[in-house]
Amino acid sequence: MKYSVYSASEWVFPDAECSGVHSVTLHSARNANTGFQLKLTDIPEHTPISVSHPFGSPLILEAYRLVDVMVEKNTGRVGFTWSESDGEPEYVTRRAPFRVYDPIRPYRNGKEFAGAEASAFYFCFHIPQSVVPGDYAEEITVTAGDESITVPVTVRVYRAEVPPMETLDVTNWFSVGNMARSHKAEPWSEEHWEIIRRYGALMRRARQNTFWVTRDLTQVSKDENGNYCFDFSRAKRLIEMYLDMGFTVIEGTQVAYRQGWNSEVFHLWDGERELQATSIDGYAYLSRYLTAWRNFLEENGWYDLLIQHVADEPHDKCKNDYFRLSSIVRQYLPGVEIIEAVEIPDLAGAVDIWVPKDHYYESHKEQYEAFRAAGNTIWFYTCCFPGGHFMNRLLDKPLIEVRYLHWGNFKYRMPGFLHWGLNHYYDFQDPFENTTPLHDKVNIKYLPAGDSHLVYPGDDGPWSSMRLENHCFGAQDYELFSILAGKDEAEAQSLCDSMVRAFDDFEKDPAVMEETRIRLLEALN
Repeated sequence: MKYSVYSASEWVFPDAECSGVHSVTLHSARNANTGFQLKLTDIPEHTPISVSHPFGSPLILEAYRLVDVMVEKNTGRVGFTWSESDGEPEYVTRRAPFRVYDPIRPYRNGKEFAGAEASAFYFCFHIPQSVVPGDYAEEITVTAGDESITVPVTVRVYRAEVPPMETLDVTNWFSVGNMARSHKAEPWSEEHWEIIRRYGALMRRARQNTFWVTRDLTQVSKDENGNYCFDFSRAKRLIEMYLDMGFTVIEGTQVAYRQGWNSEVFHLWDGERELQATSIDGYAYLSRYLTAWRNFLEENGWYDLLIQHVADEPHDKCKNDYFRLSSIVRQYLPGVEIIEAVEIPDLAGAVDIWVPKDHYYESHKEQYEAFRAAGNTIWFYTCCFPGGHFMNRLLDKPLIEVRYLHWGNFKYRMPGFLHWGLNHYYDFQDPFENTTPLHDKVNIKYLPAGDSHLVYPGDDGPWSSMRLENHCFGAQDYELFSILAGKDEAEAQSLCDSMVRAFDDFEKDPAVMEETRIRLLEALN
């Protein structure tokens, strides 16, 4: 049996040769997670595999089996997927198609068997706040049939602590409908609600603190007089559940949408028919919906937790209609900040929390910084754009990019990050084998690898991923940089800038990144 250990911030491939590294040293703050990956080869298929770890350590070990997925297409130089006209994709880790380990399935003792090509595990140590700083010698033994290997692990725990309450706002948009469909649960059954809870737990594990309340959580009807009635009971249950889990920000979903990307006006669905959102009938609906939404939140003491969307990704063609819609939302939700993923900076006064894509922020930095100077807030997001060398969280680009997204948050003093795809796989899509699904049948666009989802519908519930783990690591790093900045801002900025020079210029070697993290931890000791 051959084996190698790997950083938790680099991809492991089923068909690659083992690197031959047999031990690992991890460096961590307290109240934080740290870990590594282990790959095994030369084991006959179907051989039983077991994992053991001595009891008595104050560090909490979690074991996961890594599952490989197919990457069918490479990311494009600008966005979406690669084509011959893009030129050689030197920014990807491999040319597609290939397989890579991303889903992490909780280890099932007595039910693990060797795969046909290789087997891999992810081991994560949680370092409680109460742990005394110092070096901890750990051992993890893996047995495959008659063979065993023992991996020596040193975990160096520093005095620094990751605060339990996040200062970085993070939202990954989820689909509660997909949660039911993917796990074959009756919608809104108790089984479905348990699945919703488990997805929430994965988000909280990655230090996500913001969650949206989607349209399907509100039931719309009319009374005998034709007046709109709104039932928020589903929304209430989800909000109560997620606030109890530690989420702190409620994100109101978009009140309107475009019928097509180039549409100049926005529409909405009133439960029976589609209306132009800024028409008289659309205004009548919105006035009642927004009033009911506000009353519901105020009655439960949640109004102050709300940030609100209007309509997604406004651009030049629809900006006039967006201004009208924004004024309606402000009229009925006074004092609530409007947040939006934006395609243009020409929306001054209509948006309070601007969320440009990372590459768009860098190309329009002067304009967005002017909004910040005027008292607005700047987040950023990624989706099917950007491609090329710009940071994203895709399966064919360096895994370390996902971690660095939150270094970018610190570098540019952006206190929030948004992504649309926690579990937005299509009905026709196998999230394990079809990671670049067809997105737009008219333009024949395919989503880049993994853009549609960060978590996977496992056979025993939702599974997290190495990408989501790296979101967690990056969010922890952000908090530590922020703490150091409170003591020595120049040092914190220098350390961050040495690894992340721009959203498309950063250090790709996890070992070099780790050296910088050690300097960060030592600076906080």
